[in-house]
Amino acid sequence: MWLLYFNFFSMKLSKKIQEKISEALIIRTNELYHDFENQYYNQRHQNLFLQEEKRWKIFFEKYIKSEKPLNCLDFGTGTGLVSQIIAPKLKISDKLICADLSQEILNVCRNSLQEKNVVCEVEFVKIDGKNVPIQPNSLDIIMLNAVLHHIFDVNNFFENCANLLKNNGLLIIAHEPNQNTNLPFFYKLLLKFLETIISPSSLILYIVENQPFIESLLRNILTKISPSYKYRNEFLEKIANILIKEKYLDFKLRGTEIQQIVDIQTEKGFSKENLQKFFAKNFSILEWQTSNFTFASQKLDSFLQEKFSENGKTLHFVLKKN
Repeated sequence: MWLLYFNFFSMKLSKKIQEKISEALIIRTNELYHDFENQYYNQRHQNLFLQEEKRWKIFFEKYIKSEKPLNCLDFGTGTGLVSQIIAPKLKISDKLICADLSQEILNVCRNSLQEKNVVCEVEFVKIDGKNVPIQPNSLDIIMLNAVLHHIFDVNNFFENCANLLKNNGLLIIAHEPNQNTNLPFFYKLLLKFLETIISPSSLILYIVENQPFIESLLRNILTKISPSYKYRNEFLEKIANILIKEKYLDFKLRGTEIQQIVDIQTEKGFSKENLQKFFAKNFSILEWQTSNFTFASQKLDSFLQEKFSENGKTLHFVLKKN
């Protein structure tokens, strides 16, 4: 049992899936997943919204606010977390492009923004997951929140961003899995112990992803007692069947395996050193920070933030095009 406290319960792709993985599979799985999940996305990610609202307000004041007309892209806009914060603050001379590969989730974003006091021009664009139909060197700012870990070819993504941004344009990326979460032994043990007691879901996830029978049993139980879990289990089943029908795979995925493909980069996470290999040619770093050490105690989280500033679970950074 003690060994479990040192395991961060990261989801690992099976060898069978690794042999079949491709950019096309990842893009299609993400599209289907977010098409189906759109109606429950905000409900399932309430903590994400609360955590990032304050951060994006600070980003706006520090990097986005300008007297000049701005052309901004919210890439992977989802239900509009970033757009709902930024759009009401933009001027009538500004333009905001909301882009996502899921048309259903784009519709949710559109409806959400209609309820806000927005004076800038807003355009909604469905993308194919690889290319964005925008003129090169036309954007002042590209914003992403919890998107990079869904992308298969990270190097190509940074190349595309550099191509779309004007000189000195900004790329703001928030809420990504940090690879460098190394803490002293005592703190690792303490955090895992506290988090397992307060929220045993991580332990349950570890068991479920390694035991298909237990996963099936748990899904059957949750389906009977929770409408949202029933819908989720039904759409995961549909995704698995669609991927076979469309010949992306010749075997049926479990729910946890679909989640692994959707969050393809989460297992390894990102480090400054690795990411710099991709963006150093075109970008320089303006800001680099981490957060989210533990949900067990706010005081403990603040203490760790001050003591180990680059070792939080969640990564946020701002880049400037050279």
